[in-house]
Amino acid sequence: MPLNHKLQGGTVDFYNTVYLLSKTGAWKYSKGGMPGKVNIKTPIPRVAYRLDSNTVDLRIKSITLKLKRTRKVMDATLRKMKLTGNRNTLLRLQARYRSLNSTFTSLQKQLRYYRDLKNSPWYVPASLRVYLKTTAHCSVTDPNIVYLARELSENTTYATGDSIFRWVRDSIDYSFYYRTRYGATGTLKYRTGNCVDQAHLLVALARTSGIPARYVRGYCKFISGNWYSHVWVQIWIRGRGWVTADTTHTINTLGCVRNWDRNASK
Repeated sequence: MPLNHKLQGGTVDFYNTVYLLSKTGAWKYSKGGMPGKVNIKTPIPRVAYRLDSNTVDLRIKSITLKLKRTRKVMDATLRKMKLTGNRNTLLRLQARYRSLNSTFTSLQKQLRYYRDLKNSPWYVPASLRVYLKTTAHCSVTDPNIVYLARELSENTTYATGDSIFRWVRDSIDYSFYYRTRYGATGTLKYRTGNCVDQAHLLVALARTSGIPARYVRGYCKFISGNWYSHVWVQIWIRGRGWVTADTTHTINTLGCVRNWDRNASK
């Protein structure tokens, strides 16, 4: 079955196609006939982020600006209250001040909430967000990659990174060839790839999960004694920094390479 199907109204990805067929089969089983029309309203998720760091920064900036403006109006209202001699005007200004104060308090709570999110393990500093972007062979918005990333997601960034690492290591067969053939999307589709294509898929899954990931290239001495040009991945985990991830051999684990000599390699 192809990964995407063109139907009336747009493109339906593989997972929603399965959902459509399942619902159609359930209808036929219960009603004894095929439905005349089937609608799918489930949107295709763009990424598998737990937290959008750009949104956090924008909300903090926006709320801070609103607080300053509200405080300015509150101070101006307070000055008018002190200067007015008219009771009705005073009552109106007092009511306005209470409303402004309520808004100010609410904005302060919102600001504390978003500032706390900056301490979350899922928050990515602005300097590292370049490692969340789509690149030539690494699509972070491909529906099949996004759905898989959502399935592999765990409660922490490290557990999620480890889950992604183990899936690629155990589910993608290693093939020996030079450079790239399939990219992240094709490697997931064909379930095979060399070090470069496995790196593409690992990077794509990490990035679409909101975890920065980058490529590393070296000239490595493998346990066989042979030297090869090699590509692997580093993923960024808050509190741990850049963690090595090489999925090309089952003896490797996240942060630990055993199939080539890190001390001898360049």
